[in-house]
Amino acid sequence: MVSGRMTPRDRVLDAIEHREPDRVPLDLFISPAPYREVKRFLGIDAEDTTKWGWVEPLKISEKVLERLHTDVRRIYFKRPEKWKPKRRPDGTIEDEWGRRFKVIGEYYELIHYPLAGAKEAYDIEEYPYPDPYAPGRTEGLGKEVRELYEKTQYAIMGFPMLPSMDMFDPGAGLLGMRSFLLNTKLNPRLVEAYMN
Repeated sequence: MVSGRMTPRDRVLDAIEHREPDRVPLDLFISPAPYREVKRFLGIDAEDTTKWGWVEPLKISEKVLERLHTDVRRIYFKRPEKWKPKRRPDGTIEDEWGRRFKVIGEYYELIHYPLAGAKEAYDIEEYPYPDPYAPGRTEGLGKEVRELYEKTQYAIMGFPMLPSMDMFDPGAGLLGMRSFLLNTKLNPRLVEAYMN
């Protein structure tokens, strides 16, 4: 166990390296309604200026992150400079992956999975995936990271283009969780093609 107080960055790095930090590193995943309640409970009235979500246009206050002793600050890839979400006649919003969301209250609920009907690896391989190098995608990110690194002691977590957050999120985002899990057993070649 480390004696004394560690910096947030050192705490996260120790955990990643399987060394015991002074406490468990903290991050905050929260939706708009609970966030407002936490902010009210903490008595914080500072402006919400920090982007903190990849689907919902959520911003939160740095003061909340400080009060909760979070160790991480996030950097998000951006949308391509000439790309805009498609607003469909049924009120849904289609993102650059072809997924469709319906706004329900304050939330963007994923309701259409563009690869849910895929039957063969070919269907996965021929899908028109977004260009990760599209102009604007990384605009200003180097400066943001450098400033966070030089001016704070927080760990910096980059969020890639969705849906590529972890092993199951891609499946849930494009195939649909039901299709993804069924095909791990029934059609593993399809899932392997997707995961590649």
